[in-house]
Amino acid sequence: MFSKLWASLHNRVVSAQARAVRQRARTASERAASTKPTLGTKLTGTMTRLDRLAAVWPDTVVVVFDGDKPPELRHPGEIVIPRPFPWRDPVFVLPVSTGIVTLDVIITDAITFDGHKLDRVGLRVQVRLSQTDKYEMVATLAAEFRDGLAAFLLRRVQSEVTAEVEAAIRLNRLADLQRQTLEAVLADRWLPKAFAGGALTREGFDVLEVGWPEPEETAESAVETVRSAMHLSVDARLQHVWKRFAQSDLYGIAGAQIGGGSTVIAVSVRQPGEFQTARVREEYANMYADPRVTLVAVAADSYQGLIREWFRQVDDSPGRLVSVESVGDEEALRININEPAPADASPMGEPANEVGTESARAALRRLLPHRRVEFVGTDST
Repeated sequence: MFSKLWASLHNRVVSAQARAVRQRARTASERAASTKPTLGTKLTGTMTRLDRLAAVWPDTVVVVFDGDKPPELRHPGEIVIPRPFPWRDPVFVLPVSTGIVTLDVIITDAITFDGHKLDRVGLRVQVRLSQTDKYEMVATLAAEFRDGLAAFLLRRVQSEVTAEVEAAIRLNRLADLQRQTLEAVLADRWLPKAFAGGALTREGFDVLEVGWPEPEETAESAVETVRSAMHLSVDARLQHVWKRFAQSDLYGIAGAQIGGGSTVIAVSVRQPGEFQTARVREEYANMYADPRVTLVAVAADSYQGLIREWFRQVDDSPGRLVSVESVGDEEALRININEPAPADASPMGEPANEVGTESARAALRRLLPHRRVEFVGTDST
């Protein structure tokens, strides 16, 4: 009889306390209802020993650690009850926010595709726990990391955002990033929509700062100097394709389709990467309807350097090139080749063993400003 009375009294006390706890939770949540998420919002609270009744607040779940039992999850409005003697056999609780949490991520020394360094990029990312499994993943992760749960999730957000932002910058030119804005590039496809294996979802983001490099006036003036020294022709159609897919400014570009073959010669400020070269070549193959088109991509700042690199790419024996010399004021460009000149040499002085293909030679003549391009055989003996 006494035990029944005691049980009834205990239930009344617990029920009254639970109603009071719920009321306090509702009052506190109403005060915070109009407050927008701020940078100070934490992902988790502090793991605490439970020594009194507690109600789970709105926008929160609580992970309950009861001895060796698997962690249990409590949802908003539920009551968590301590043990009769909490100091002897404690239960611990870890509150986790289910509302929007705002995090700042800083990335340093990111490199663009064309080699420019962005000293500092700052992003503000809004995340929240994924609701797809009713937050069960939280309990699973908490069983492994316990009070290190927040640190684990924050590290994952930092590393995953950093990896994708660096990749987006690495695969875009500086001019494209500035024209489109970094925020638009990231929103298009790069920034992850979920983090930590789906435990967190991205609700939004803002680019706070970008440390753009200073304009390279000296480099631009150097390019203009080279352009004034080399007067190369520029085919507008070929240039348009190059600008779309390659990552380097052009000094000149020309092409030819003749003798059953096609060749495009592009003289650029710096050598493009393998992927860009393959992509440009594919476009030129479509343009000339020739899947075997030859793309000669040259990074040179003089006629001599241009011919030597062109010779290396188009001829089976590039070692027979002796010298390159201009004759007159861009009247002729003489290319001396190490082989005896044939008795029946043509008026142009071309050797019997022609250099490269017919289309390669025709494209070179269209590219250069010289009235004549002469291939002259010289006897090494």
